[in-house]
Amino acid sequence: MVRLSLDSGSSCLVCFCSLQHHGATELCRFCEGFFLQNMDRLLDREDFHRLLLGSISTGSFSPDLAKTSGSGQDQDYSLPVLNNLETMLIHRLHNLHAACRG
Repeated sequence: MVRLSLDSGSSCLVCFCSLQHHGATELCRFCEGFFLQNMDRLLDREDFHRLLLGSISTGSFSPDLAKTSGSGQDQDYSLPVLNNLETMLIHRLHNLHAACRG
C-alpha cells in the first residue's frame, strides 16, 4: 500500500522522482493525483516548485517565459510534471462535467 504524506518533508517528492526514474507509470499517476489533491499546500514548498518547473528557475519564471520565439513559432519548454498534472486535471474535470450532465 502506498501512503504519501506532506508531514514527512519532501518524501512524497523524492518518492515521485524515484518512481519516474524507474518507469513506474501507474504509481506516478497515483502521486500526481496526490499532488492535485494537496496542491494548495504543495505550492508553498520550494522543492515542489523545482519539481514542477524543472530546470526553469522559480525566481525568474513567468507565463511569458514559458514560450520562446523562434522562426515565428512558439516552442514550449519541457515541463513534463506540470503538463501531466494539467492533463490529469482536465481529464478529471471533463469526467466530472459528464457525470453532472446525466
